[in-house]
Amino acid sequence: FALLSPVALRIGSVPPDALASTWIPDGLRGVSLALMLASAVAVAALLRPRPTRVAAVFVTGVAAVTVATVYLAYARQFGAVEDGLGGLAASILGFVPPYPEYLPRWVVIAAMIGGFLAMQTAGAALASIDARDRGIGLALMIVTGLGWSSPQLALMSALGALLYIADDDPRQLVIKPAKRPVEEIIEELAADLGVAASTAATGRDGGSISAARGNVDGTPFVLRARVLGAACELSMRLGMPGRGKPEVSLYPESGAAGPRPTHPLAASHRVVGSTRALEIWGDGLLDALLPFSSAIARLWPTGAEIELGPDLSQLDAARLAALARALSRVLRP
Repeated sequence: FALLSPVALRIGSVPPDALASTWIPDGLRGVSLALMLASAVAVAALLRPRPTRVAAVFVTGVAAVTVATVYLAYARQFGAVEDGLGGLAASILGFVPPYPEYLPRWVVIAAMIGGFLAMQTAGAALASIDARDRGIGLALMIVTGLGWSSPQLALMSALGALLYIADDDPRQLVIKPAKRPVEEIIEELAADLGVAASTAATGRDGGSISAARGNVDGTPFVLRARVLGAACELSMRLGMPGRGKPEVSLYPESGAAGPRPTHPLAASHRVVGSTRALEIWGDGLLDALLPFSSAIARLWPTGAEIELGPDLSQLDAARLAALARALSRVLRP
């Protein structure tokens, strides 16, 4: 809904001439701009792509520089560049923006914030593994905008929306909670591994944060779980994970597309990166990941990060301990 509301207003404001370069009427331009801003904020909050740190910094920098350049050109010399910038803005907004003197400063700033959020979210999704198709769809919608000066641009915008919606697989969002309280499982895990455990309330939301930390066979170990109702975000870190792109990763994806490990885990996960690097970790890691169908594993030569995802139906202390030990066997000094 958040993504398509500006499109719905664009179509409904000028039927049946929306595909004939008819701009959005004056009375609805403020509403359209507000919907685009709300859409950018909502998509940024809901999509939350996870690129590498380097990619995130690069994308954020490019988006900031681009938006700052557009703002300075619009605020200081729109009259001189109106022929070029006005047409570009109209192709994106669906109308030619007025001179900056006729708009409150906060409206211009809010529009620039919306543009920054849209660009940064699309770029971060393009640079991530798990949201790349949605990033392509969002980028198509941004590039084609709401001007729709030709049927081809309207079709590209529709294609971007369909690609975004098709990749938003609701099955990935199904929460399967653990059969026992996660806090109890972490206490048992800590006792088994000989590490320290702690639990703290997060505040008024009634949630809690549990953690276990120490050394497993000489390898630094940290496990964190944020519990809020039936939902739980549980992650494990061993060794010293790198700051850049992992050497190899395992992502949850059923089917047969893409490279797969030569292991029963291939039914639920695909390999991203060097399959040869995955062989170093051995079948022990793959065996330990089998109960966790939604887990994401990021592996570096010096460390590993595991996010167990929303499916925790098979979670117990013994399986977590087996996963930690399988990683520590490779990472131990």
